[in-house]
Amino acid sequence: RTTTTMSTGVAVDDAVSSAFQKFKLGQDPYKLRYFIYKIENKKTIVIEKQGELSKTYDDFVEDLPENDCRYGLIDIEFETADGRPTSKLVFISWNPDNSPVRSKMLYSGSKEA
Repeated sequence: RTTTTMSTGVAVDDAVSSAFQKFKLGQDPYKLRYFIYKIENKKTIVIEKQGELSKTYDDFVEDLPENDCRYGLIDIEFETADGRPTSKLVFISWNPDNSPVRSKMLYSGSKEA
């Protein structure tokens, strides 16, 4: 099943949806720290990179391009105010100031897919 945004016509690749479901449940082979997604050929959101569990938030940021947009999904581990360890999946829309305007528009209009 492919999801398409009406405003941009960009679709989510089936592999992205499948990997997301397994990632959020922590199932093999998706026991990972993060995914970075890109829009390929202005048509499809695909997985560009993935980070192993040993990777950190800094590794995630390092894997993002300096001059183009991307989406990211990262599992952030932290401690609650009462000291319990927990984690949250965080979606990030990466839009650096020096990325092309068309790219910014495409990513901005497609993030709901």
